[in-house]
Amino acid sequence: MYPRNLEMQKGLAYYRESDCFTQDPQNLVHAYLHENYTHKMHVHQFCEMNIIVSGEGQHYIGDFSIPASIGDVFVIPPTVAHGYFSHGRLDILHILLRADFMHRYREELCRLPSYSLLFDIEPQIRLSSGGEYNLRIPSHCFPALQEEIYRLISLEKAKEYTYQNVLTLGFIGKLGELLRQSMQNETIRTRDRGLLEVMEYIRENLDQKLTLELLASKVSLSKSTLNRRFVETLHVSPMQYVMKCRLEKAKALLSQGELSKTEIAHFCGFFDIAHMNKYL
Repeated sequence: MYPRNLEMQKGLAYYRESDCFTQDPQNLVHAYLHENYTHKMHVHQFCEMNIIVSGEGQHYIGDFSIPASIGDVFVIPPTVAHGYFSHGRLDILHILLRADFMHRYREELCRLPSYSLLFDIEPQIRLSSGGEYNLRIPSHCFPALQEEIYRLISLEKAKEYTYQNVLTLGFIGKLGELLRQSMQNETIRTRDRGLLEVMEYIRENLDQKLTLELLASKVSLSKSTLNRRFVETLHVSPMQYVMKCRLEKAKALLSQGELSKTEIAHFCGFFDIAHMNKYL
């Protein structure tokens, strides 16, 4: 099903949540398979996951053009412009996630081992590196995953939204684990795998003391080599990336209004409130 009621924002098609979801408060996920998919650059106010089911094409994200083929996984954050162009045929699974889904299941999502890899690291490193990093589902795992994909779609058609929401959590967890497997094979070079592992370690240990020496030891690299790879790919040093992640997490927790500033400073690895406020 194609989203409706387009409006133009800076010359791009812009999709609101009301264009793609029903008014049912339980309808937090919109899953559908779009066959023969080609779509001009557009933006949306929600998070979207795309999985290439068959065919080949190009995925345009921001200023980059990335080859897209079966098994490739892309996570597109809100307000990031993207589009697809097919080479003959391109079938793509779309999983749209309302902001309420990310909020309601925040704790469950954060407990998934590969949550940061999917929703934080993959979009960031792809945009920073110009599309050199593609996460891909191992080919031998793809048939079994397709069964779950079609199950998500069938539940939505039956309007069993609550069940679909729960299964979506499980699907994200399984997808993350499959992508972690792909990090161990030829789809991601050894040197790049170390960078991803350090980024993931940082995001999962922000409340701990993180030093360049500690991070380099996690992937058996020298401090200078790790620093160089961060700058080459992300255009920031490892410690600048640590601070960036701490600030992102602090701002997110502050916006939720559920924790005190003292608690947030602790969870994000700042010495105290004054230290946190200095960078906010």
